[in-house]
Amino acid sequence: WTVRMPRILMACCAGGALALCGACLQGVFHNPLVDPHIIGVSSSAAFGGTLAILLGLSPLWLMSSTFAFGLLALVLVYAIASTLGNENRLMLILSGIILSGFFSALVSLLQYMADTEEKLPSIVFWLLGSFATANWHKLLMM
Repeated sequence: WTVRMPRILMACCAGGALALCGACLQGVFHNPLVDPHIIGVSSSAAFGGTLAILLGLSPLWLMSSTFAFGLLALVLVYAIASTLGNENRLMLILSGIILSGFFSALVSLLQYMADTEEKLPSIVFWLLGSFATANWHKLLMM
C-alpha cells in the first residue's frame, strides 16, 4: 500500500496527462502527427526539470520549472512561426523541431555539468521517467 500503490497511481496519472497533452496539441494544430516531442515541449520541459535538479530545488519547484519551460516552448514555437510564416502549420512544426533540438542539446549540456555522483543519477532517472521515489505526498502534488 505504501510502496506500490503510489507508484501505480502516479504512473496512471502521468500516462493520462501525456495522452491529454498529445490530444490537445493534435486538436490545436489540426495534425494527427503532432505530439509534445515534435513541437519541442518535451525537450524544453526536460530542460526545466534538469535545471531544477541541478540547482537542488524542491519537488514543487521541479514541477513548476518543468511546466514553465514546456509553456515557454509553446510560446517560442508560436512566436517563431508567426514571424516567419504567418502562422502556417508547417512553420509551427518546423520551429518546434528546431526548439526540440536546441533544448535537447541544453539537457545534454546540463548532464555534462552535473558530473557529480549525486546529481547525475537523479537527472538520468528523472529523464527516464522513474517512479521509484513515488509516495503519497508526491502523488498529491501531481
